[in-house]
Amino acid sequence: MRYLKALVPKVGASQFFSMAIRGGLLHCTRVRALPLGVRRCAAFALDCFTAWSRGLDEQSTPEGNPLPPRRVVTLRLRAEQRRAIVIGDVHGCAAELQALLAKCGYERGRDVIVCAGDVVNKGPSSVDVVRFLRAEGAFAVRGNHEEAALAFATGAGDARSKLIAEQWSWTAELSRDDLAWLTALPFAIALPQHNAIVVHAGLVPGVALEDQLLKDLVSMRGLVPRPCSDSKEDEDDEDNEVPRGGYATEAPAACPEQRWAAQWRGPELVIFGHDAMEGLQEHPYAVGLDTGCCYGNQLTALLLPGRELVSVEAARNYAGGARRKGD
Repeated sequence: MRYLKALVPKVGASQFFSMAIRGGLLHCTRVRALPLGVRRCAAFALDCFTAWSRGLDEQSTPEGNPLPPRRVVTLRLRAEQRRAIVIGDVHGCAAELQALLAKCGYERGRDVIVCAGDVVNKGPSSVDVVRFLRAEGAFAVRGNHEEAALAFATGAGDARSKLIAEQWSWTAELSRDDLAWLTALPFAIALPQHNAIVVHAGLVPGVALEDQLLKDLVSMRGLVPRPCSDSKEDEDDEDNEVPRGGYATEAPAACPEQRWAAQWRGPELVIFGHDAMEGLQEHPYAVGLDTGCCYGNQLTALLLPGRELVSVEAARNYAGGARRKGD
């Protein structure tokens, strides 16, 4: 009870009760003692409630920043623009970004740069990267590191108490125009001419783009099918399809998560970053481009049309540690 009294003022009454209802419904989807039909109804109710309550919960971004003017931007290439160059997590690696664009044969005015988020932090030149992208008229989606940088620079939420000041000291060099550019970054960019969507982290299958939760767009990596069960009852049920949007993005120990990209069935191609541990991910309808440049690996781009992959090696490991699968 003491914990609840402390929690309600911190998150607000409406968000607290929203969390409680979602938690109760999610619990019902995981209790194998309940009939399968009940768990399916709970999963459907959870999907509906999540969509309805999004307006209550998402009056600001996951880090407490103001929402951008548009959550989703539709980018239609002009006739003279031949290609979209979609780039994985740059993380402040300005030299590698320049090398990658040169290797792609980038021509200003004929090619469009689209970054899959996390253009800043960890590397040595975050401010230079932001200003170069601004000058080139590049597009980018907001990643978790843009979220944190904005929160630290503006003091949104309780960011300064959560983040390590030394790691984010570079944000003091951001100009007002730099901050305005970062603040305006959407959470998704649609490229209808290429039937593609660019996000930072991922999408939940079965949920419309406009109904995706912001926290999933910037931070998810795995999914858990709901109801999650390996019981004989589920195996024998021929109608045991996954409910609409029937996934959770947090996994209990008994239900190991799966990478969301392997579950995505299109029809749009989703291009994303965020997952340096997995490295390059190639699926029929999803391509992951975070190849760990800031950890001394590569910076990678996907060229549209054609789905050609282009990479350059990092000059060195800027962030420390190893973030490549198997290391």
